[in-house]
Amino acid sequence: MSTVPRLFIAEGLQPGWEIHPLDERGGHYLQRVLRLSSGDVVRLFDGSGGEWEAILHTAGSRTEVRLVRHLPGGCESPLAVTLVHGLSRSAPMELVIQKGVELGAVAVIPLLTKRSVSRPDERQGANKLERWRRIAIEAAEQCGRTQIPHVHAPLSWNSLAVAIPEGTRLLFWEEERHGTGLRALPPPRPGSPVTLLTGPEGGLTADEVAFARDQLGFQTVGMGPRTLRTETAALAVLTMVQTLWGDMG
Repeated sequence: MSTVPRLFIAEGLQPGWEIHPLDERGGHYLQRVLRLSSGDVVRLFDGSGGEWEAILHTAGSRTEVRLVRHLPGGCESPLAVTLVHGLSRSAPMELVIQKGVELGAVAVIPLLTKRSVSRPDERQGANKLERWRRIAIEAAEQCGRTQIPHVHAPLSWNSLAVAIPEGTRLLFWEEERHGTGLRALPPPRPGSPVTLLTGPEGGLTADEVAFARDQLGFQTVGMGPRTLRTETAALAVLTMVQTLWGDMG
């Protein structure tokens, strides 16, 4: 994998732009954190596909880049996976978002469940969402992705119904110890999205599982004989799905 530093540019990059000024975050990251200077090579991406090779130029507190060439391609998985995860405490939730991006999720949806310990108020929720989205951007920069997965604000069960795509919907439940395993399921149709659902600390209640199954069309899938931490479960099932049906096998 390339060791050239990568940076996400939110406002977009346009063909024909030779010089592009960087915002305070980008300039600080390249100059102060990575200790880069004028003449160093960086790569920029705006989420629209591909990335740009650029040359860094610094002048005092001002940081600019000169776009050199567009590099098509990227490392997006052919499998569009949305990860729905029961809203957890700060550290596990942030880990799920960070590693979920690295593992190829196209979206992460925190779900308000009966056993969700974390229930931020409006102000706290806005701050958390901003932090979660920053974590997603930084994870995409690190792992080589050219698209930024969408991190939703926490949703209720009823709101979840309109937020997830049609396609394969799998609920991984620790109580389904003797039921269907992932390898026994048929693969999704090519191009069909997949939604994965895992619970928070303490898991989902039987009523929630029944609602997901009966009202939202989720199929319950076993998770093996061991009890997994909430963050371990989410990342394990995402890895399994990418291995069986995506680009990690």
